[in-house]
Amino acid sequence: MVAIIFIVCWSAFWPYLYTDIRLQAMGFDFHGLSDAERVRNLAPSLRGEATELYWSGMGVGWPLTAILWSIIFAPYPLVVWFIKKAGHYFVSNYT
Repeated sequence: MVAIIFIVCWSAFWPYLYTDIRLQAMGFDFHGLSDAERVRNLAPSLRGEATELYWSGMGVGWPLTAILWSIIFAPYPLVVWFIKKAGHYFVSNYT
C-alpha cells in the first residue's frame, strides 16, 4: 500500500518538477510579473516554449492529483487479495 502511494505521489509530482527544472535550465525568471519579464533572459526561439511550459503548470496541483489517484489505486491490493483468495477457494473446493 505504501509503495502504491509513493509511486502515485512521485508520478503526480514529476511533471511539475520536470517543468521547473526545464524552465530554470532555460534561464526563465519566475519572479517576473508579466510574460515579457519572465522570458527576457531567454533566446527568442525559446520564448514561446517557455511561456507554454510556465502556463501548463497552472490548474489542479500535484497534491490534489496524487490524492485523487491514491483514492483510485488504494483498493487495488484488496482486489488482488480477494481474487487470489477466491481462486484458491474454487480450486480447492471444485477440483
